[in-house]
Amino acid sequence: MNTMFLAIFLGQIDLFMGLFIIVLILIFASLLKPKKSILPERYWWWGIGLKLIGALFISLIYEYYYRGGDTTMYHLGGKTIYESLGDSFFAWFELVFVGKDNIDPNVYINHARKIYFWGDEPTYFVCRVLGITNLITFGSYMGNAFLFSFISFLGSWCMLLGLARMFPHIKRYLFLGVFCVPSVVVWGSGIFKDTLTFAALGFMIWAFLNITIFRRKFVLSWIVLALAVLVIQLVKIYILLSIAPALILWVLLIYKDKFKNAFVRFVIGPFVFAMAFGGGFYAISYFGQQSQRYNLESLAYTAETTARWLSYMSAVDGGSGYSLGDFDYSTTGMLRKALPAVNVTLFRPYLWEVKNITMLMAALESFALLCFTIYVFYKRGIARSFAQMISEPTILSFLVYSLIFAFAIGISTYNFGSLVRYKIPMLPFYVIGLVLILYPKPKRVVRKRVRIIRKPKEVESFVLPNNRLEWK
Repeated sequence: MNTMFLAIFLGQIDLFMGLFIIVLILIFASLLKPKKSILPERYWWWGIGLKLIGALFISLIYEYYYRGGDTTMYHLGGKTIYESLGDSFFAWFELVFVGKDNIDPNVYINHARKIYFWGDEPTYFVCRVLGITNLITFGSYMGNAFLFSFISFLGSWCMLLGLARMFPHIKRYLFLGVFCVPSVVVWGSGIFKDTLTFAALGFMIWAFLNITIFRRKFVLSWIVLALAVLVIQLVKIYILLSIAPALILWVLLIYKDKFKNAFVRFVIGPFVFAMAFGGGFYAISYFGQQSQRYNLESLAYTAETTARWLSYMSAVDGGSGYSLGDFDYSTTGMLRKALPAVNVTLFRPYLWEVKNITMLMAALESFALLCFTIYVFYKRGIARSFAQMISEPTILSFLVYSLIFAFAIGISTYNFGSLVRYKIPMLPFYVIGLVLILYPKPKRVVRKRVRIIRKPKEVESFVLPNNRLEWK
């Protein structure tokens, strides 16, 4: 048994600080709770409860099943940063806010070189965040796990709030899609990179809708959008590469539909798709330039090396690897495997591929998602479903993002254990896209105001004997 990891969870500080942080979160949540909201108050508390349960569940899984993992190393790295305060505040500040190329040599020798993820900026970002949260939790793993889950809740709530303003008729299903997908509950709540990027994605969607659609809270929304994009860019830039084309397509289609003339909408439609394609290509190029691994020239190489490494680790562990068959990692070679890659992300592992308990949970979720997909297309009909996709910008944009993302991680992961974590930024969008096909937005009926003209009552008169008029 990994006694080092065992001590992380079974220490007295984790029991005490875990309960203390839960109480602190509930108090803060009661103060932060919106007084007036389009969403029922119970969704607020249900969302918090699900995130806290998810954090506790995955922590126990890593304790008693995996016997440690990357979350352990995040914790130890964050604890090293926290303990550097015993040396000096300057050392702590450098470890949290200064890049690896500018770190003070003494700080590196005394502290930084002890951190396992030092030098890997996307991964070390989690340690930086833990270095800050440890000021509240005093180095407690469970305390930090609950704080991470609350950060994830806030981002998820913002996403839900923005979408509920657009589609108030399916608020219940939006809540289920954002908060209740099992892998999102579990893997989006613990001390992981996925938790932070999922929260940032939620904040980004909220800010994007405020700026482009609702046109409200501009200053706050721009600040939130900039910070959210920065976090995703630092930690998992491929999320930005996948969602940028879909967001551009989304807003262009929404503004196209504002034209009342059907002929005008038909004429400008191709231009909208051309602009979305061009804007998406530019966004991919721009964000790709910020990362050597994910620029356009290196994408194929990155996909190949990542796939081979994860496939090798699966073979070593005797674990949950998968294969898409033989193919070369050129652009055309990968495109030939687009359908198998999307299929493996959305609907695998199949139930007969299960090798362990965690694969069983993933297989049950994938089977449920497959059944729901079939049900939606059966219920609405294939023709009506595709017509609904084309007519509703949100459905088309969400499914475009989901398919791009599913292809990207399906072609490069080759391990079911990693895949179930990597795909959580896509799952709510795919589920909500299907829900919108099943329950389309009611069309507004414009009623013409009819002016009713009433005839005045006829007035009769007669003449009295004294020649005076008298009216009836």
